[in-house]
Amino acid sequence: MRNYLITIYFAALLASGLLIIGDYGATLDDEIYYNNGLNTYIYVKAVLNVFGDTDNIAKLKQSLDLHPVVFETFVLFICDLLKINEINEILYTSHIINYVLFIISLICLYKVINIRFNNKKIALISSLLVIFTPRIFFESFYNTRDIYFMSLFIFYLYFLYNYLNNKNIKNLIIFSLLSALLINSKILGIIPVFIYLIIYVFNCIDEKRKIRTNINNLLIFIIFKLVFIYIFWPYLWENPIFKIYYAFNEILKSHEELVIINYYFGEHISSKLTPWHYRIIWFLITTPVIIILLFLFGIMLITKKYLIKFYNIDKKKKFKINKNEFYDLFILLNFIIILFSTVYLNTSKFGGWRHLYFLYPLIIYFSAYFMQKIIINKIGINFFKLIIICLGLNISYIGIWVIKNHPNQYIYFNVLTKNYTINNFDLDWWGVSHFNTIKKILNDDKSDKITIFARGFTELKPTLMLLKKELRERVILTNYENSEYILDNNMRRIRGNIIIDKNKYKPYMETKVDGVIINRVYKKVN
Repeated sequence: MRNYLITIYFAALLASGLLIIGDYGATLDDEIYYNNGLNTYIYVKAVLNVFGDTDNIAKLKQSLDLHPVVFETFVLFICDLLKINEINEILYTSHIINYVLFIISLICLYKVINIRFNNKKIALISSLLVIFTPRIFFESFYNTRDIYFMSLFIFYLYFLYNYLNNKNIKNLIIFSLLSALLINSKILGIIPVFIYLIIYVFNCIDEKRKIRTNINNLLIFIIFKLVFIYIFWPYLWENPIFKIYYAFNEILKSHEELVIINYYFGEHISSKLTPWHYRIIWFLITTPVIIILLFLFGIMLITKKYLIKFYNIDKKKKFKINKNEFYDLFILLNFIIILFSTVYLNTSKFGGWRHLYFLYPLIIYFSAYFMQKIIINKIGINFFKLIIICLGLNISYIGIWVIKNHPNQYIYFNVLTKNYTINNFDLDWWGVSHFNTIKKILNDDKSDKITIFARGFTELKPTLMLLKKELRERVILTNYENSEYILDNNMRRIRGNIIIDKNKYKPYMETKVDGVIINRVYKKVN
């Protein structure tokens, strides 16, 4: 396949996404992370200014949140550079940057799979598998937490492979940087870095001739990684050893103490009482069936391979692996360990499987591994052709579906489960649909001021931040009694919800996906 066609493919993907990115709303987290990022950016500017007021710096330091906000700080730096001051334009810029990073990460995924399996067709199919997974692709337009972390993880995988192929100092430093950014973005970033260190040390035990080089490389990696963690996490700039320990403990604690009501298999359940299989089920119902099958075949093959290798250790055979085997083992261990730790050790589960989106590149990698194995087997060529046919049918179906349900494609359930799941699972847990709903109200109602109340879990303030100033100033967020409009996206809080008086409020408009209401607006009867 010619390189210029691949370039056109990714360029078209980028351009088409940027054309529709303004159709998507904000998430509940946007306001929180924007404020944390703003406080951090102001503090960094004050510290870097050699003529800064030390008293002011001390005051700004108190406003720093312990959560690392690398992405938000970078966005604010870009906005400052481009003189972007309006809050809606800043959030819109963050969505654009998130999407651009996502597309670049797809290019990296394509390159890794192409080099690893020496097959451009499999690499292209792998990128298509991501694009035609609506829960992943369409959340890349606004999910600056989980999709951003997934993009970082792909960069991490890409530069790890570069380093394994060419162990020079430049690749080692870049890999150290990506390791630090991974940890600085989410606490789960520690696991891939730790797994890399374990495999590296274990694999180097037999390399007595290279032991000095291996130790030097390991020390360089650890030192640069710690330096980069410190640089990109301003909260640690004072007393880093104590603060990093305190931050990790508090981040874990705050996540475990967060209680949300999940709608799961037709029941409203506290996130602390949600069964262990919660995220696994969400993956199975929101991922296209063909990808699930390819992934299962792939992970079984690769697991079998390493079970045989570990079995041979008992027979006193040396455990020695080449760079590709190192990489495959790294992928496998990350998937197993992270899945196990989040399924069994994470008490409060909510938001579907979005916290594990970063594992999706590994799922695609297992799928590519399986496709490569059947291609090199002459008997499997016809099977590969069948996969291409199924993929074509899958793309056609999803293509029609996403056009029909624009811009609510993030509420996707696969063809085998959607008739049940669309009625028995959470739909718009972040309230993203509020954005277009409020724009429609503002367009229909020409009043100077409009009072609106959001029923349930999802608040409206982050959504208003994404509106233009003149529209935002027309909206007054109020309580149930004083509101003219009530927005309901069926997300519930733990301590009950207001029951709407059907004599005072009548249904005004509805937003549907696959015939099911994901957002309903009630208007006060005059």
